[in-house]
Amino acid sequence: MIYTAKIIAFFICLATIALSSCTKPMEDTPGNKPQLFIPTAFTPNNDGLNDNFVIKASPDLTYYHIRIFDNSNIQLYESTVYGDAGWDGNANGQAEPVGSYLWVIDFQAAGTAKFSQNGYVQLIR
Repeated sequence: MIYTAKIIAFFICLATIALSSCTKPMEDTPGNKPQLFIPTAFTPNNDGLNDNFVIKASPDLTYYHIRIFDNSNIQLYESTVYGDAGWDGNANGQAEPVGSYLWVIDFQAAGTAKFSQNGYVQLIR
């Protein structure tokens, strides 16, 4: 028998046995949510244009935690430094292949609640 599933939300469960033990992402709370500027693709080919996946925000963030995962849910990149150079498309010193990569970011600006957001970025070589 074939079943069809509609994905309503995407959760990452690391080192869990049952999906019921996953933690749900933070819900958006009322307040002034910082505006994120998130590219949908980048080209790490050392031409000086879009070589790194960098998230910008307005206003600047006081809390920032980003993680990037491959399609096997293996974490390839992590940073807690807002304004750093971003992900260069490499993991463990090796260039990652062309494809889509999941990013997950937890963030906060001064005077706001903490928020969580996720999406995909396309790596193009």
